[in-house]
Amino acid sequence: MSQRPVSEEPLMSARDTAERLGTPLQTFYDWRKHGRGPKGYRLGGRVLFRWSEVEAWLQQQREPDRHLTAVRQLPRGVAGGRRTTTHK
Repeated sequence: MSQRPVSEEPLMSARDTAERLGTPLQTFYDWRKHGRGPKGYRLGGRVLFRWSEVEAWLQQQREPDRHLTAVRQLPRGVAGGRRTTTHK
């Protein structure tokens, strides 16, 4: 039976992960409790995280560009706040 190589990236505790994200530990726990936090690895009684996977989760949390969202929501015939049709 061959073994798969284990990632050399270290696993981090919830405390270390929350600290690196700059968020209170309780907030991090709340995110996880409600299914909004990053996925982790349960090992024994601990949940550990790979930073590369936390970064991928973080990218998914990014808000859309407001300018592009606003342009998509402009009424028909309006572009950039100006009417695209002219009246003679």
